[in-house]
Order: sequence, then C-alpha cells, then structure tokens
Amino acid sequence: MALLGVTLFIGAAYLIAYSGEIVGLAADIFNLGMYAIIVVPGVLAVWYSFHEARFIAEQTQLASQQAELLQQLNDVQAFLDQAQPSIFRTHIESLFRIFQVSSDISQDSLIEILQARLLARNSLIEISASVLVTIGLIGTIVGLIVMADSLGIILGNAGSIPPTELMSRIAGPGGPMSGLGVAFYTTLFGAVLGGVFLRIFTIIVDSAVTQYTAHVAELTEINVLPFMRQLARTLEAGGYYASKHAFAGAAP
Repeated sequence: MALLGVTLFIGAAYLIAYSGEIVGLAADIFNLGMYAIIVVPGVLAVWYSFHEARFIAEQTQLASQQAELLQQLNDVQAFLDQAQPSIFRTHIESLFRIFQVSSDISQDSLIEILQARLLARNSLIEISASVLVTIGLIGTIVGLIVMADSLGIILGNAGSIPPTELMSRIAGPGGPMSGLGVAFYTTLFGAVLGGVFLRIFTIIVDSAVTQYTAHVAELTEINVLPFMRQLARTLEAGGYYASKHAFAGAAP
C-alpha cells in the first residue's frame, strides 16, 4: 500500500508540475501525503516490533510458570488439561504425542521448527525496515523531480515575472524549495525509522527468540524428557509400542 501511495503521488507530482506549479493547498496536501506515506507505516512497524518483543517476553515468563505447574502435577495429560494456551504448552503436547507412538523421544526437530516459526514472525519487521528505507529514497527522487519541474516552469516564465517576485516564488511556500524539503525529510524519516529503530528492534527480537527457544529446550530437557524417556523405556519393555505398531500394521 505504501509503495502504491508513492506511485500515485509521483503521478500527482507530474500532473501538478505540468499544469503550472505547486501552490497553496495542493502543495500542502502533497507534502503531508509524502510524509504520511513513510511515517504512518514506520510507526505501525515500530509498534508491531515492540509488540513482538513483549510477546516473547511474556511467553518466556509463562513457560517458567507452566514448567513449575507441570512439576507440581507430575502428569502431562493433567497439565495439558489445565495449562492455558501457550507456545510451551504446544511444545509439551507435541512431545506427548511422540511419546504415545514411539519410545524415541527427541525435541531437536521441534525446537528447530519453533525457532523457525518465531523468526518468520520477525521477518515482517526486517522487510518493513528495508521498505521504509526504499520509500525514503523514492521520496527523495520525487521531491527532486517536483523541485526540478517547478523550477523549470518558473525560470521558463522568468521574463514575465518581476525580479522582486522571482525569488519569493522559488523559495516561498509551494515553490521549488518545498520539493527539496520533501526530498530531505523523507530520506531522514526513512533512515531513522527503517535504518535505525526497526534494525534495533529486529536485533532485539532475534535475540529474544534465540533466548526463548533455548529456555524452552532447557526447561523441557530438565523437567519433562527424563521422565518421558524413563516411562517410554518401561512401556517398551512391556511391549506397549510393539503392540501399537502391530495394531497399526494390521489396520486396513
């Protein structure tokens, strides 16, 4: 949507420039529109990245609480029935499903999948950072185009413009210099929002995801897997898994 807006404003810039010059309300709308195209998506992207960082922090705290609940209950099924939905609960549920059909219980693949899913959520922030910087550069080009076209029109009619008015038309509101201001400010906003804030948030969220997945792996490896593996060996010795596999093989 932002890129579409930039395209529309480029078209508007040409229409206004070739119809005369940017004046009055048209200049104000054009300038505000260019700023809104980059500032509004930038603020939304910053808010989303902050929300993601807070979400990971909340999930980290919840994982610790639910690990304590699992220790108190000492029953995976009871834990799944009582625990509120969370990433940690989903991870334990996946391990429990593996336990029900196989004695070879490992969380390595599940941890890799979990990290990939969380990083995929963060990829939107990375894309937004690149897009904002690009929009800032596009805004620079649009501003320079507007300035050049407007300046060319004024200089082309310089013979009919009194010398006292020439500089006021160039530097005044709606004149070519307003396009130069758009060029500089859009570049500044794109660099600050996309190149600084969102890059920082991307690093923060990436680090939080890595720490969270390591935290989940540690909690599970210490509090869950030893008991599941011990029980799985006992069930395997009693023929539990062999009977399940035999039943599955006999099923049509």
